[in-house]
Amino acid sequence: RAHAGPIWDFYQTGCSIRLLNPQAFCQKVWEKLSYLQEYVGNFCGANVYLTPPGTQGFAPHWDDIEAFVIQLEGCKRWRVYKPTTVLPDYSSHNLDGATLPEPIIDCVLKAGDLLYFPRGYIHQGNALADEHSLHITVSMFQKHSYSHLMSKALPNLVESAKRNSIVSRESLPLDFLNAVGSANIAKNDGSCAQRRDEIIGTMQNFLREMIEQVPSIVDQSADEFALKFIRESLPPCLSNEESNRTILTSGAKWNNESKTVIGVENIVDMDSQLRLVRRHCVRLVAEKDNKTFRLYFSVENTRVYHEVDLKSVEIRLTDAKNVKFLIKKYPKFCSANDLKFGDEEARLELMMGLYEKGILIAKTKF
Repeated sequence: RAHAGPIWDFYQTGCSIRLLNPQAFCQKVWEKLSYLQEYVGNFCGANVYLTPPGTQGFAPHWDDIEAFVIQLEGCKRWRVYKPTTVLPDYSSHNLDGATLPEPIIDCVLKAGDLLYFPRGYIHQGNALADEHSLHITVSMFQKHSYSHLMSKALPNLVESAKRNSIVSRESLPLDFLNAVGSANIAKNDGSCAQRRDEIIGTMQNFLREMIEQVPSIVDQSADEFALKFIRESLPPCLSNEESNRTILTSGAKWNNESKTVIGVENIVDMDSQLRLVRRHCVRLVAEKDNKTFRLYFSVENTRVYHEVDLKSVEIRLTDAKNVKFLIKKYPKFCSANDLKFGDEEARLELMMGLYEKGILIAKTKF
């Protein structure tokens, strides 16, 4: 926990202050990040930096994210340099400014200005001598490249290839350890060299077979990749008007006249017009048997990064087909009568269940 007294003491001695998770404290930041992550399809985060006059919070470095710097108060001089590593998936250590070339951007941001630099571009910022600087950095596309998708896909490719390739399941040769390995690379033994070539050739053929399996596993791998987003993402930021059309304020309630509870089953019927609260807040994933499905959702996430575990519910095949319909229908509203699969009772039960979870929003207030 950070207390005001020590923080201002640090500030007075030239230290920068960094506020993590500003979306947890500021409704406007949460709202912007929530909409932005739906548009770009991956987690969007933010940090706020307060820098004393005439100081520099960080040495020159590059980051593993796409960065948008928005100046809120004061001024800050930014210098941006061409990357030395193209599209890195890791952030750099502190770099020596004396060894850097001439910057490609050298500018002073004032309140309201925005600066974008892509992943890997070296940058540094200095507060001017007579004015503090307050800025917010919005980040996105961290670990969101083809290589990260492939890291999910490769284990699935290996399993798929094993099922379809007898050769891949054969035992390794008896002299395997004598033919390959760091100590055996320079061996001139003819038999070992031949065995080494055979092993390499078999592995290359195995990889070619794996390439042929990509179309069959790409969806499974993409689902695994998407669950990371569902776990990380901010919950939907709803306006008051939207909130009034969800379970947050329009659910079961006490009826003073009848002295009974009016439940969701009394307000959601076959004609009720509903849709997903946000397109990106759910992910439908088939289990390995392809007979059962899990619906993962982010509506119960908090505004603090990774504060809760991944949430999901198991659903039946007919329900999964109807959920697919709801996903494709977004942002249009539809009713249980519009769903195509299952009997009337099952369709209504699905709509009520999703509404009670906060996954669906009504067209009008109940």
